[in-house]
Amino acid sequence: MARPKPWDVDDELWVAIKPLLPKVERRARHSGRKRHPDRLVFQGIVYGAFSPVPMAPSLHTVGGLSLRRG
Repeated sequence: MARPKPWDVDDELWVAIKPLLPKVERRARHSGRKRHPDRLVFQGIVYGAFSPVPMAPSLHTVGGLSLRRG
């Protein structure tokens, strides 16, 4: 069996994290795009923490200077 990746969110961790997330309901009118599943978004955040790419260069390539203001 292959080793799990460190950014894979297992069920035990997800049970602990899920109550901390806000519950957002879609509006009936002007609902916009559907949200991505919360678990996949959290897994993406964890992947970013484990990825070897430094944060500053990745922000520059994704969104330019507007993401780096602060």
